[in-house]
Amino acid sequence: MKGTVDALYIPVTLLTLAILVVVGYYLLSELNANPLLNSATSEAVVHSWEAWDTAFVAATIFLCIAAIVLGYFIPTHPAFIVVEFILLILAVIIAPIYSNMYAQFATNPELNPSAAQFTGMNFIIGNMPIVALVISIGIALATYGKKFAGGAGGGVAGL
Repeated sequence: MKGTVDALYIPVTLLTLAILVVVGYYLLSELNANPLLNSATSEAVVHSWEAWDTAFVAATIFLCIAAIVLGYFIPTHPAFIVVEFILLILAVIIAPIYSNMYAQFATNPELNPSAAQFTGMNFIIGNMPIVALVISIGIALATYGKKFAGGAGGGVAGL
């Protein structure tokens, strides 16, 4: 149960990071368009900002792996799998809301050219329900599928 809460936090973290990246790229592009501030340095900053797409994909993968690995170390009684299943359903129901929030944000006429630069980020946020489902199932399997000696914690001892 404790680990599945991560499946609720990770989509919020990814949505927040995606919005911040798009707004930051938009602001830097606007500053770069100003002839008084335009320089080779600001041009390099805008091009280096595009690396955030790869960083976002890497952050998504690392957050998922970290949540699953940390879910393994949570000692949980198997009776809590019902609560885990309810939180799994909640995470999958809430994830499309985050996806739609980002879609409305990214289709704003002002921000659409900036948001279109980040294809990997748009793909992950667009498929947020699937990402939340994979995270939730991974955490549930790691939390309740382990085997402890003596029957302490999740799993069935002796199998």
